Amino acid sequence: MLSLYELKIFSTVAQAGSFSAAAQAMFLTQSSISQHIDNLEKQLGVQLFERGNRGVSLTTEGKELERHSKQLLKLAADAERELTRVANLENGHLRIGATIHTAGYMLPEWLQKLQDVYPNIKVSLVTDAEETLINKLVLGSLDLGFTEEDLPVIPVDIRNVTVRDSELFVMVGGGHPWFSRSHVTLPELDGQSMIAFPHNSTYRRWLDRFFTEQAVAPAITAEYGEPEAIKRLVSAGQHFAMLPSCVLVDETERHKLHMLPLAGMHIIRPVKLLWCSSIPISPVAKAFIDILAREYQNLNTVQF
Repeated sequence: MLSLYELKIFSTVAQAGSFSAAAQAMFLTQSSISQHIDNLEKQLGVQLFERGNRGVSLTTEGKELERHSKQLLKLAADAERELTRVANLENGHLRIGATIHTAGYMLPEWLQKLQDVYPNIKVSLVTDAEETLINKLVLGSLDLGFTEEDLPVIPVDIRNVTVRDSELFVMVGGGHPWFSRSHVTLPELDGQSMIAFPHNSTYRRWLDRFFTEQAVAPAITAEYGEPEAIKRLVSAGQHFAMLPSCVLVDETERHKLHMLPLAGMHIIRPVKLLWCSSIPISPVAKAFIDILAREYQNLNTVQF
């Protein structure tokens, strides 16, 4: 009889395209992955993968097994979801990945709501670039992903839904001439000293495109990868930054930093929930989505 565990390994190798990438995604050794695939091939009496210097590819028989394995793994997950009461899980584990603003300023509150209801659930949260999060979702090393970034060309199995909108504002400190203003105009940003994320980050690339489209060129005087570092520099100097309102979570900060809207504009970026449709949603991940759906009703319209 086929082992669901070995089918999961097989499916991960098929998605990853190599034994080493699958091993990394499943926290196993490459030799262990290879042994399980060898066992599966011997049991079925067919070759499932063509081995090459640059990885592996599915044979005709492998493609047929992949089709069936997706159905079997989904059925197993559906049965687990129907029969398992999440409240009684002693070792439930939720693996989430998110881009920097969502990870630092939205997910802590959301995850606290989960653990208020299910205190036995363990949560792992990683912060990474969108491309890396998507790859980890495809490989099955993450259950869910959250991003504020523009979605590039993505694998067909990756689904997404907007959880909420995130509005960007101009941020200045108490020593800045704009601190007492109610708003600024877009042309006023031209030539002004700005603290920004690194030029190779997806957030910065989006912001650069926005400024180019608006024919505005702020003077980027410093680049930092952490919102907290940017906030400290803005608070202490004569610079501005463009960040979402969620970064001002502390009331004390609101006396040191001031968020200014751009006159006549609302710069909105959607916060998206990502998941891989070819990998069944775990009971713990579904429980988390259900908790979010109490506040964000559009999640109730999606079939997970």
